[in-house]
Amino acid sequence: MKQSVHISKSGNAKEALQHINNPTLLMFMTTKENISKHAEEIKKMFPNVPSIGCVSDSYSGTEVYNSLLMVVAYSDGIDVQANVITNVNICPAKHLKKIYEDSNKINAGMSDTVCIDFCTGNDEVVITILNSVLEKKHIPLIGGTAGDGLVAYNGTVYENACVYAFIKNNKGKVKVYRENMYRPMKNSPKLIVTDSDPVNNILYRLNNQPAQLVYQKLLGINSGDVTNQTFTNPLGRICGNDVFIISIKGVEQNQALSCYHRTSKTDILTLLELDDYDRVVSDTVSKIQSDFTHVSAIFSVNCAFRYLFFSERGYWGEYLRKMNAAGPHAGFVGFGEHYCNQFTNQTFSCVVFE
Repeated sequence: MKQSVHISKSGNAKEALQHINNPTLLMFMTTKENISKHAEEIKKMFPNVPSIGCVSDSYSGTEVYNSLLMVVAYSDGIDVQANVITNVNICPAKHLKKIYEDSNKINAGMSDTVCIDFCTGNDEVVITILNSVLEKKHIPLIGGTAGDGLVAYNGTVYENACVYAFIKNNKGKVKVYRENMYRPMKNSPKLIVTDSDPVNNILYRLNNQPAQLVYQKLLGINSGDVTNQTFTNPLGRICGNDVFIISIKGVEQNQALSCYHRTSKTDILTLLELDDYDRVVSDTVSKIQSDFTHVSAIFSVNCAFRYLFFSERGYWGEYLRKMNAAGPHAGFVGFGEHYCNQFTNQTFSCVVFE
């Protein structure tokens, strides 16, 4: 299979699309102001090619692109089936039959197919619905939350929706990866969620104490430091032998914490601390190189917090250089990341095509 990346720094769709030949799937990242225009122009120029898009910053090779148009074209030896799930905050389950039928249309199978999605919100529920089909067929999922709550499918822009594409690689295997640059803090106590609002992602109490005070006391920080501290010490939800990051958004009334991920009563959390992120990235690249003798393409999603963190430390360019050494690499900056059956924060996930 082939992945090609096409850029227009002026946001001109014709400029970005002029060198694309015989695509099987088009994915694009653009701005809030231009998503409708770009979706329509892509549909007009390639009326018979499925396309999905979202509002986000993007990157390819060793470059990051802010506030412009990036189109990723896939072709050569792949089968694709794309679609949209509407009203994700009400009843996405009504789309189960459609998702199942889409997977059957390309005879999706274990180790050769992936589902990529762009979502506007209610991610945990959407992931659950998708995986009710994907897990039975052993199809992995990667994707993330779009900016400004806007996604596009085949020329039409949607709010309150999730767009997805099944990609089957007929010329090799497909594998997904997740990268976590945090580790459980040494001697951090288990933090049991004793009160929360999972719908609005508010964490009220940990171990029967106000969540904000617990977080401050464990780290020895002031209330004004809580939001920025999440870059170094996010919360983590313990799930078996794994830990999934919960980013802190801010402080609420009654000393509660607003988060980017839902928490529920009896969830067991822990404090996380920053690991050696350069080593973590190198380990991911080494793993990909060990698993594949030839990489045709890598498509990834990086959390906005990771992007800000790397940028502030002057590491973003080095990060892209390392990933591109593993294979042709492109992706987007998300506000929450999807990896198989999990919705994650401050994380990286990707799919690698042989």
